[in-house]
Amino acid sequence: MFVGKVFYWELLRKYIITVGTLFNDIHVIRRDSEDAIIKDITVPISYANKRKFFWSLQRKLGDKVSAVLPRMSFYLTGMNYANVRQINPMLKIRSTIDDDVVIKSIRIPTPYDLDFSLTIWTNKIRDMDQIIEQIIPYFTPHYNVTIKEFPLFGIERDVKIVIRGIQTEGDEDLNEEADSIRLVIRSIQFLVHAYFYPPIREETIIRKIINKIKDMDNETYRTIVNEVDPFDAEYSDEWTIKETRVDGDI
Repeated sequence: MFVGKVFYWELLRKYIITVGTLFNDIHVIRRDSEDAIIKDITVPISYANKRKFFWSLQRKLGDKVSAVLPRMSFYLTGMNYANVRQINPMLKIRSTIDDDVVIKSIRIPTPYDLDFSLTIWTNKIRDMDQIIEQIIPYFTPHYNVTIKEFPLFGIERDVKIVIRGIQTEGDEDLNEEADSIRLVIRSIQFLVHAYFYPPIREETIIRKIINKIKDMDNETYRTIVNEVDPFDAEYSDEWTIKETRVDGDI
């Protein structure tokens, strides 16, 4: 272990949920020959990679997979350190005071780029076009989502989600039975600007500093004392720093 204790802030899970929530209210409208709405379908979304998602549908439905389309699936495909967004890692963020003795602090988070793939499954090109057009206008090329990134310290962040491209995919990497099912498949690639926090550290409040200065010529001392005034003040109280200078040691 790096720090000798276990810590888990559920940040990766939070980013996955954030991405999934973006696309959980996509609709496909079906119309009759007179352009009247006959069906409004909310497109379900699942967390699974392309192959696993198709296999799970096929195992349940066999060659009737197209009857439950349209659907979407998304998956975290990669993570890469984002050095261009890294600032001084020695900087700290301090929380509110728990009591008059100890405060909690945490170092600046480490930035990572998370790669996501959103796969859209339909059996009609018109359905696919509707879904794509409900997504891409919001990304120029990024979209910001505010999340409670680190609630223990009251930290919120506007998370940038960048669209990287859209690919039309075939069913060659699924299986032979997919050839008998009408599938229209497209994948949208996204990049999420994420941050991950180290463990929380506890720090004692410093109330008094003593500096001893020695004159190298005559070997006399001068002592400078800086202390909180009043000494028992809490963080939220009114206080000042009192300086005392003394010739010699104390």
